[in-house]
Amino acid sequence: MKTITPTVVLDYYDGIQIFTAADEFGGNYLGAMVGTAGDHGRYLVTGVSPSNLRRFRCGEIDLRTLLLASPPHERFITVASGTFSDALSLTALEEPLEHSSLLPDEGFFLEEELIREFMVSNS
Repeated sequence: MKTITPTVVLDYYDGIQIFTAADEFGGNYLGAMVGTAGDHGRYLVTGVSPSNLRRFRCGEIDLRTLLLASPPHERFITVASGTFSDALSLTALEEPLEHSSLLPDEGFFLEEELIREFMVSNS
């Protein structure tokens, strides 16, 4: 089973809304809250290229564009039931993202002053 470890919180509002993560090989991922599962956040997780992640963080592309740019085989769902630095197990998204109800509306951009970075230490 594929796992990722969250690294940076990009948006927080009554809980973590968007975060970045890495897999054991250094691959980049982005998680976006799509609902809840009980008391825990449920997230759409997609693989992202470093250049597209930078463009999103700089406000050049919106969240929907970033998610749609992900490779179809790098789209997952996870539930975050532990602390922020806990590894998350990913389940492959079974339906095409383009036809799911998981995509945000167009026009969501990060506001630089609202980005909260919580770096995870490996100790």
